[in-house]
Amino acid sequence: MFGLVFELPLVIVLLGILGIVDAKFLRAKRRYALVLLAVLAAIATPTPDALSMMIMMAPLTFLYEISIFFVAWFGKKKTEDEIKCDYIIIY
Repeated sequence: MFGLVFELPLVIVLLGILGIVDAKFLRAKRRYALVLLAVLAAIATPTPDALSMMIMMAPLTFLYEISIFFVAWFGKKKTEDEIKCDYIIIY
């Protein structure tokens, strides 16, 4: 479980390449991601103390931020029609 947690950027970038998430979505939902990372760090650490959870959460937060950068770089780019369609759906 401990090593599997550090595959986070790979999973997020693959979701970005498939077009499921984009960098704008990841930036907008950063607050929820940090809560999820805290829960994941609490589960992945072998001891119940908060210090080890924070030590685990720091690299996870860094990896999340790096994955936002890579999704913006490698992610699926939207066409002009998709952008107009998103605008119509949202507003």
